Amino acid sequence: MSDETLEARLRDELKTHLATLDDLRKARAEASRQGADSGDTRARIDELETRVSNLQRTVLIAARTGSELGVAPMGDEIIGVIAVKIAPGSGSEARSKAIDDALAEPLDACAHEIGGVIAAPPSRFTSERPGRDAEGRTLLDVHGRLEGDRIVPAVAAAKRATERAAKTARKRSQKQR
Repeated sequence: MSDETLEARLRDELKTHLATLDDLRKARAEASRQGADSGDTRARIDELETRVSNLQRTVLIAARTGSELGVAPMGDEIIGVIAVKIAPGSGSEARSKAIDDALAEPLDACAHEIGGVIAAPPSRFTSERPGRDAEGRTLLDVHGRLEGDRIVPAVAAAKRATERAAKTARKRSQKQR
């Protein structure tokens, strides 16, 4: 699949998810106005918001690398999505080693490109996505940021930002009632 076709497919998928998300939010607001329970809709909205967030990251990576998987510098940050084969029942040390082995080289290359050095083990730059890819590998988001001349993990900050955005969206929809 060509880079343009992949990126176009991902952008179309993102557009579809955003439209569905908008429709669900409107349906939830209408149900709230009528006093109907919208717990199922809220759960679907939360799930779709996660999918949209993951897809937005994938679109950025595809635009930069030509693939759905990869790691790339974006300004003073490093973002990415990688897939790592982790044996079921692996301990935390084996898991960290598998991630470190898969991520060390691309993370270091990105760090050099933006003028920094890695300040933590590569596994600290990752957070696991739910599910597996078609080959059964674990999907991991990668996020780091440049602070001075060091690249530090930014996974917790990204997770908090996503949670804040979801919480704000829920508050807004509750105010519409």
